[in-house]
Amino acid sequence: MTASAARTLGEFGAPFAVRCFHPIGVLLYKDSEGAYWTDPMWLKDLRLHLQYLPSTTVASPCRHGAPPDGWERIELDQFPGLELLELPYAESSIRGILALPSLIRGLARGRRGYQLIYAGFVEWPLPYGWFMRLLMPKSAVFYSFIESSFWRLTPGLPSTLRQKVRALVTERLNAAALRRCDLAFITQDGYRSLLTSEKTEIVKTAPSWLDDEWLVSAAEADELAEQRLLEPRLRVLFAGRVEREKGIEILLRASAEVGSDAMALTVLGDGSAREAMVALAEELGCAVSWADPVPYGQPFLAQLRAADLLVVPSLSDEQPRVVFDAMSQGLAVLASSTRGLTDVLDADTSLLVKSGDVGELSDSLRWASEHKDECVHMGRLSRDRVTSWTHSGAHRVRYGAFQAVLGGSARPQR
Repeated sequence: MTASAARTLGEFGAPFAVRCFHPIGVLLYKDSEGAYWTDPMWLKDLRLHLQYLPSTTVASPCRHGAPPDGWERIELDQFPGLELLELPYAESSIRGILALPSLIRGLARGRRGYQLIYAGFVEWPLPYGWFMRLLMPKSAVFYSFIESSFWRLTPGLPSTLRQKVRALVTERLNAAALRRCDLAFITQDGYRSLLTSEKTEIVKTAPSWLDDEWLVSAAEADELAEQRLLEPRLRVLFAGRVEREKGIEILLRASAEVGSDAMALTVLGDGSAREAMVALAEELGCAVSWADPVPYGQPFLAQLRAADLLVVPSLSDEQPRVVFDAMSQGLAVLASSTRGLTDVLDADTSLLVKSGDVGELSDSLRWASEHKDECVHMGRLSRDRVTSWTHSGAHRVRYGAFQAVLGGSARPQR
């Protein structure tokens, strides 16, 4: 257990004496020795969840074989109350539909003595949340997390009739299923439109993975500020998936207008659009340093500390976690004024521009290169603000919300 997790456990108080059924689309791998492996970031989140909901059954799609590099083993002996239930893994939509009977049988396990049940809406090809309330006893408490709306169309990008129909149907079915939830955690106000039932308790929380000890101290923030002021050019960083909805094309066009004498752009990430964006940068004469992704944690935070400005030119209404990471390192942010981003950013801590507007973005980049001292000041203020938006802080919010809906279902710690 990390020091951050240990502190968080002490702040939670008594764990809840309920059985939790948590079906989720996060993939598991089962190796030849019968051990389970999963994505390290999700396992990080699960460890904190188990501090206050120790009796939890996680139902996830499972593949048999060697896990991908970098995945972590789930040490079941450390979590005596954790049970893993394998759901069918589907490599295609057709196989997913064919596996529905097996999936429903697995999800129906939640009928067996669980008092707290999770309904998710990001699973593929069909969200588990669409089935949960129909399959489960009405006496259970249902909860959900809404931290992404990937089914929604991205403004400014072309969409086919099929995509439009899928977005409309998914939005309505998700909203219908969410009306049956007792508790919904949201990461931005833009998701409130999905929650129209008065019975649903809505709790806003941050989608942050930050450990408390990752935040730079006040003294370190001051030292980073001094170092940034010494750099002759504005060091601009884009960190994320290289996809069109992330606004990478808008950034390249804006950077080309500003020029390499004023700024140095680094793109840290990979994605389906990277090859096309490399070609576009060459066509525009835009000088870019293309870097592959680095592991999340100190290697990634070091990249943020080596920059003067993080640019998040998103076209969609998502709320990238990288914003919280940048703030933790005292790094100023230049971002699109979308609903998800303006929930956490304002004029004191960031520069906000109209989404998809090359001219506004280039003007702001040019201003930042000429007023680096003000950018540094914004980053310094953002570091002070993010202290309550850590991973453990998000779980403290969850704990308080569960305490409210579960009432006295907590037991003394042993």
